[in-house]
Amino acid sequence: MTATPPPSPAALAQAATPVLELEGVGKVYPGSPPVAPVRGVTLTVTRGELVAVVGPSGSGKTTLLHLMAALDRPTSGVVRVAGQALAALSDRRLAGCAPTAWGWSSSSSSCWST
Repeated sequence: MTATPPPSPAALAQAATPVLELEGVGKVYPGSPPVAPVRGVTLTVTRGELVAVVGPSGSGKTTLLHLMAALDRPTSGVVRVAGQALAALSDRRLAGCAPTAWGWSSSSSSCWST
């Protein structure tokens, strides 16, 4: 049996580097009355972490995932991927990096043909 050496400080720092950050993120859909499915979400996901978004139907899970995946833009707060604020990127730039930079899985059966 071989002992595994402890990780180096550089490896620990890299593992703790946020890959996804949300700071006070919210989404409001206009209307009468306005609908705010996501309000004030702050979250940090580091390299190697697995995250599940759970909650009852209508609680804003899909809206939050769309904001995290840059499929929609928040009306408040900041979303960063690998330190880059997504609000600073054009729609064209977001569309170019989304398929290669991150992925997510939906439990919705409408995502797959039957």
